Amino acid sequence: MRRIFALMMASVLMLAAPARAADYPSKPIKIVVPFPAGSASDLRTRKLAEQLGPKLGQSVIVENRPGAAGTIGAGVVARSAPDGYTLLYGTNSILSVAPHVQPAARFDPLSAFAVVSHVANTPLVVVIPSSLPARSLREFIALAKRQPGSIAYGTSGVGSIQHIGIEQLAEMSGMRLLHVPYKGESEVLTGLLGGQVQMGYCTLMVCLPYMKNGKLRALGVTSPRRFPTLPDVPTVAEAGAPGYELQATGGLFAPAATPKPILDKLYRASESTIRSPEMMAWTVANGSEVGTATPQEFMTMIRQDHARYGVLVKKLGIRAEE
Repeated sequence: MRRIFALMMASVLMLAAPARAADYPSKPIKIVVPFPAGSASDLRTRKLAEQLGPKLGQSVIVENRPGAAGTIGAGVVARSAPDGYTLLYGTNSILSVAPHVQPAARFDPLSAFAVVSHVANTPLVVVIPSSLPARSLREFIALAKRQPGSIAYGTSGVGSIQHIGIEQLAEMSGMRLLHVPYKGESEVLTGLLGGQVQMGYCTLMVCLPYMKNGKLRALGVTSPRRFPTLPDVPTVAEAGAPGYELQATGGLFAPAATPKPILDKLYRASESTIRSPEMMAWTVANGSEVGTATPQEFMTMIRQDHARYGVLVKKLGIRAEE
């Protein structure tokens, strides 16, 4: 009797799932950004949500849940109902780096999420306050070597992409720097402008106004090629660290058990938004490349980054208790 009842319930659930998918979405959708307001991830997600809502016929709300290099917000989404109403703007920083470092990451980044879409790849800019007496990355490295442990750099937290990227650069060039972790990129910017830290990695969309007004000086970009919008700024590899390359990769994710019909609907709407002329122009103008990977390809990228950064975190000795 119990077996018959279980089979009946399974049949009901199988019939109900397509119905729920067909009705989706019937209420507002929330995208969790695991970084503070004003960060590049926040600005990009708000731009995406603005255009995604009309395509889905519902409001798309952005909620900031910063902390622990993004793993707090990501954990909220991982534990949410897999119904397509709570999504994550996730990055390789959160899914591939921070879980190796942060004990707060109480989820398996490789099994907790389903990819909705690959949104963008974003190289970073190496910046220092203009008051610092270094006109190039080589001069900054020389300055840091003369003052080991006295020059501070800011990041979005222990285990962030900026943290591992700067530690890798320091290891390659022989610098010893002091790490100052913040909650997000906007706080790093405040620290740079206020003189609390003397170096950081930032996205073009956040730091460009301060480069233009002369408060920050760009020493290099972490991409393999120069930015079209910063043609006079060399790559880090050109400027003093041969072979160096780093970029933040971001996309939309849902809890892993989200039904495929809902994921497919979200994929079609988000891809149409990401590849709209307006969104593509905005993405490129703000120093990023439009994401081109399929959900399967993007998950493969995340897995590869997870393995690579795991080795690097161990090599550099990065720990959450820092």
